[in-house]
Amino acid sequence: MMGSLYSGVSGMKVHQVKMDVIGNNIANVNTVGFKKSSVNFAESMYRTTEGARAPQSGMGGTNPVQIGLGTQVSNITTNFTTGVPQSTGRESDMRIDGSGFFVVSNGKSQFYTRSGNFDLDKSGALVTSEGLKVQGWPSTKNADGTSSITAGTGLGDLTIPIGDVLPGKATSSVGFKGNLDQRAGIPDIKMSVDDGTGTGDKVDVTIKFKYDVTNDKWTWNATGATGSTIAGHGAFKIGSDGKISEVIDSETTPITNGGVTVVRSPLTGDIKFSDATNATNSSTATYSANQKIVSNNVYDSLGTANSFNMEYTKIDQNVWAWNASVGGNMDVTNGKGFVTFDSSGQIAGNYVFASADAADPTKLGTYTLGDGTTANTYPTAAQLGISNDPSLYASYLQEGADPASSTSAYKIDSNGVITYRGVKDSSGTALAQDEYGNPIDLPTLTPIPEHGEVMNVKYTGQIAFDPAGSGGALPPSAGANKVTISPSFSEVTQFSSTTSVVFSSQDGYGMGELESYKIADTGDIVGYYSNGSKQTLGKIAVASFSNASGLEKVGGSLFNKTPNSGEAMILEAGTAGTGGIVSQSLEMSNVDLAEEMTDMIVAQRGFQANSKTITTASEMLQDVINLKR
Repeated sequence: MMGSLYSGVSGMKVHQVKMDVIGNNIANVNTVGFKKSSVNFAESMYRTTEGARAPQSGMGGTNPVQIGLGTQVSNITTNFTTGVPQSTGRESDMRIDGSGFFVVSNGKSQFYTRSGNFDLDKSGALVTSEGLKVQGWPSTKNADGTSSITAGTGLGDLTIPIGDVLPGKATSSVGFKGNLDQRAGIPDIKMSVDDGTGTGDKVDVTIKFKYDVTNDKWTWNATGATGSTIAGHGAFKIGSDGKISEVIDSETTPITNGGVTVVRSPLTGDIKFSDATNATNSSTATYSANQKIVSNNVYDSLGTANSFNMEYTKIDQNVWAWNASVGGNMDVTNGKGFVTFDSSGQIAGNYVFASADAADPTKLGTYTLGDGTTANTYPTAAQLGISNDPSLYASYLQEGADPASSTSAYKIDSNGVITYRGVKDSSGTALAQDEYGNPIDLPTLTPIPEHGEVMNVKYTGQIAFDPAGSGGALPPSAGANKVTISPSFSEVTQFSSTTSVVFSSQDGYGMGELESYKIADTGDIVGYYSNGSKQTLGKIAVASFSNASGLEKVGGSLFNKTPNSGEAMILEAGTAGTGGIVSQSLEMSNVDLAEEMTDMIVAQRGFQANSKTITTASEMLQDVINLKR
């Protein structure tokens, strides 16, 4: 009888514990990051009045006779299911979308929490509401003032120094993207005209136009079929209305066939060529703007913005010259070149202009290569990637040679574009053409270039200008260092569509101050500066445990590791099963009030039932005592 009393007492005690846990859960229903707990019961012990017996001598076995002596609390477990997210709009508020814990420190010990309602203190440190500092991998300042996380950096306090100064950075590269209109300039004219022999026969004439960017004039050259005697060339200037404003007579000869004029070239006005014997047989070309200027700021070492202009000019079919200039009439070196496009509209190459000798345009003058060195010879076979065997090839293909004869394999135009004059016969042997298209015998090149292939040296240098003039930045009063910029045209195309090329990128910036920050899902703290730059200020660490239920609650929504939780595994957010970090949002308590109310009723009924056991046992004992009376 006494056993039932003590069993009832034990039942009341455990249900009292259950109510304590339920009360704590309900009290923290709105606590950020709180994880509810639950109580599990277990039988206490048993008194065996008769043991079990095995079957024997024709008798069956019997089971043990045991009387239970109550219950006890088996364990109180923490439920780590994710709580409901709540948006706050504060960048320093964050939650882990999945498993894992934020790591915080009081300077001596580390603790772990799911509560991400952090703030910045006076020094810019990211802290909890109790002042513990959030841990992660802080960035370090580089020599140029930028910030980055060094590989192997240990955990440390994370700081977001609002107002921090980022020194200016000199631009080292610029990029362009968009389209250059293939239709720009003056298209070729093809005509069939009287051949001038009086027989009424026709002869085909092709007139091609080029733009001389140095002298701001257009040149044209007339040719016929291979082997014909069609010849003629000229030059003129185009006015703002797209019409011929001036014909350069000294550079113009009539288009003839065997010495007889067959096509009349234009004067001022329309770009119109007419059959010399039939004026109604004419063809007119329409000029389309062949220049485009794009501009943007680039920066020197002091963070000063300098206006940088890139002018594109179409000078030939599939060939566009580019010319870089900097505001303030600064001297620019290596600021000119030209790009070519292939048949699919993509960039084929970026080249350095050569310079013709002023005294003899068939020769080269001294010109600057993209790497800053100078040259006054045509490219060698080796420079062009062409096999060069002196025993087979003419001397002008050998190192240092300068072709100046009519049998030259190369030809330079007024802009400084060098092209290969050779053609291939049916066997693949390289031949060459003179300016009239007549074949010239030339040695074989391996591999054989195509006729008209560009032979200029590739541009591999940097556009340079010195904001301080000569002398660089020493002494300081002289100003910034020399700026060197690598241009990229890889995203520029040439299709028959409106010109849309733009200045797409440059990697410099002026001095800026840290104005704001954002937290990436990887935990990266990205700072945004007033100059438009962004820097990584640090990375928030996430801890994981092999047995999170083994953690010990220490108050303040903090947990501490125990021998049964295992050591903290410090990870980057979103790796090894941990969740990503979501900023401007908090994880609320995972307490379900409906569930807690239900558990409260169950605990109350359990407590009442156990108290009833005690009162009933007491009444039975009273009856026993009354027997004595």
